[in-house]
Amino acid sequence: MYKIVVVDDEPLLLRNIKNSIRQAHDGFAIVGEAADGDEALELIAAARPDVVFTDIKMPTMDGLTLIGELRRRGLDAKIVLLSGYQEFDYAKRALQLGVEDYLLKPLSPQALGDLLGKLHDVLEAEKSKRQDELLDDIVRKEIDFLPPAAELERMFRDYRAFGGLLLCAGSVSRFGGNWLTPAKDFWLKNDLSRLLGELVPKPHRFWTVQLNHANEKLVILASPGAPGMAFADIADRLYDKLLACRFPVTMVARSPFTAVDDLPYLLQRDRILLQKFAVFGQSRRIDPHADEQSERTPDHPLAANAEKLLLNWIEKRQPGPFKAEFAALLRDCERQSCPQIRLEGVLKRVVQLFHQTNPGPSQPRMLEIELEIDELISGSYKYAALLEGMWVLLDELFQLAGAEKQVKEDQPALVLEMERYIRSRYTELLSLPSVAAHFGVTPAVVSSLFKKHKGIPPMEFIIRLRIEKAKELLSIVPPLTIRDVAAAIGYDDAYYMSRLFKSVTGVSPSEYRETI
Repeated sequence: MYKIVVVDDEPLLLRNIKNSIRQAHDGFAIVGEAADGDEALELIAAARPDVVFTDIKMPTMDGLTLIGELRRRGLDAKIVLLSGYQEFDYAKRALQLGVEDYLLKPLSPQALGDLLGKLHDVLEAEKSKRQDELLDDIVRKEIDFLPPAAELERMFRDYRAFGGLLLCAGSVSRFGGNWLTPAKDFWLKNDLSRLLGELVPKPHRFWTVQLNHANEKLVILASPGAPGMAFADIADRLYDKLLACRFPVTMVARSPFTAVDDLPYLLQRDRILLQKFAVFGQSRRIDPHADEQSERTPDHPLAANAEKLLLNWIEKRQPGPFKAEFAALLRDCERQSCPQIRLEGVLKRVVQLFHQTNPGPSQPRMLEIELEIDELISGSYKYAALLEGMWVLLDELFQLAGAEKQVKEDQPALVLEMERYIRSRYTELLSLPSVAAHFGVTPAVVSSLFKKHKGIPPMEFIIRLRIEKAKELLSIVPPLTIRDVAAAIGYDDAYYMSRLFKSVTGVSPSEYRETI
């Protein structure tokens, strides 16, 4: 409910105005009244109302002087001027001071009701926007730079309980890049706000915040009273809907809490749980209360007998048997629903075995390969893709360890040919496997070479190419429809193309067209 202060030096009129406001709209509460500008100034500074209704002509300080003083002090309440007759000079000056409206006394119930309805809509939109900004600041900024507690209390005073749902599509990411991973594509195709709009009943409220990693989102739930089982029910139903999308999603569902500024501390704890208990390639719901108490730690990354076998094949320079043993190792991980953190340990330990050989990869290159493993896991959600990506790294490691080189390609020339091929067919249904098949290599080789020589993954290159073409098409006069633009660059779904366009450029296609 929004707060109103009424200022008028005539007691009877003051009472009538207050009664009219109460009858016109139930979304406002009168929190104070004053008979002159001086009294009003102190009252407004203390009560911090959202709206001030003030007469123009009053003793000691008139309405316009009051408005100017409020603005000077940084008090940004909406102002409605009241007058017993039309005073155009006053109205002109009032508009210059940024008042919301100018009403004649006695107040018309229709005019007052319309004005309060408009003000309520404006205040709701402004509050919603500011709440989004504050929550983004709370979640994404350092704890030392949190918004002022007084503003948080004012903007969220209507809610008594909050809930948090940390969602991670695909793998837990170690990187904050903006490349289009399968997880980011999942969120583009599955509008989380739209899903929640179907699940969150009034008077409960929700917000979604994009976290620093593109595959992670935070849902914040709010209730004006005790939520009971409402938050748990929303979490259950949302998880079921996400499961139906057939893409691995991990959810950490936090129990209700009462202070919105507790969010950054709770989020830190939930991200630790996410990193510790997320299972590669599978959906999972993590219970903070149960899992925070768990003493379970990841198993030793590689059993001694498996390590001995792998090291033996490395020393004998036999990549074939090594790959067979490695593939069996990954199958075991998949069968055992291996947590991602343990899977990372397995892959990095396998790579470290090569450093024990002589000659072996240099320490700087080994560190680079470990980072590439992190990137590979972060961008994958299936064991098949993970295995394919590891083949590229393992082939390189065998070459560095002294194995006979298997592939002798002019890499820059091959990447140039790939780029030409993509540019000539970017409107078609291109995929990583189709590009790889055309050049007779594996998708992992295409991805690795493209990132090495172009700096971005091949699918990201295709998307940027399409978006640049979309910009050209959006400038055509007479204008094409968004559907036609989407079809022209290879997308059947105009809604998906619009969301993808905005994720790359920061604006929607329609907004971009307006800037041309």
